[in-house]
Amino acid sequence: MLKKLNSEQLKVAIDKNPTCTTRELSKTFNVSHHMTIYREMKTQRQSLKGWEVGPT
Repeated sequence: MLKKLNSEQLKVAIDKNPTCTTRELSKTFNVSHHMTIYREMKTQRQSLKGWEVGPT
């Protein structure tokens, strides 16, 4: 069963720990690929102006 990644939950998780990596977030949200997190962050680009996206 596939779960949809919730953008709001992702924002909250990043706000709580802005230095976490996409790999760490993929484990937190039980997503098989860290690129799923990266793509979701990229689609939310307007909301991400304060976020730093580093190498994964």
